Amino acid sequence: MSALIMSTLRDKRLEVADAIERLERQVDQHRADLAHLEATMRLFDPNVEPETFQPTPPRRRNDWFRPGECRRITFDHAGLDMEKFVVIDPAFYRPAELDILLGDSAKAWDKLGWEPQIALDQLIREMVDADLARVQSDPQPQEVTR
Repeated sequence: MSALIMSTLRDKRLEVADAIERLERQVDQHRADLAHLEATMRLFDPNVEPETFQPTPPRRRNDWFRPGECRRITFDHAGLDMEKFVVIDPAFYRPAELDILLGDSAKAWDKLGWEPQIALDQLIREMVDADLARVQSDPQPQEVTR
């Protein structure tokens, strides 16, 4: 039994040591790239001090939403039971519906310097609050047709 455990631990140690070695080679390559960039910068401006450049802070991204998550946040914030109001009719499914649709705002972040001012879940809550305020100021029910 202990031979099996030692064999497994030895294999895991080799795996981790190999990963560290690969990462160290990558760090060495990045250091060489950085030195090359700094030398090139000094060709164009001998007075440049690249060491004083501040790294760009990491971008904060919204959490991923699972299918139905926006709907759940909406109903939870409104204090309503989603099961009493949401009816899913398979007749309205699109034939080529994708299960997962993901957007990536990286290009807007990188090229435009854009970043969200509000998290998506907070935006949903604000929209629900605005709808509730509108309904309270005009309590006439509006007919919903299919």
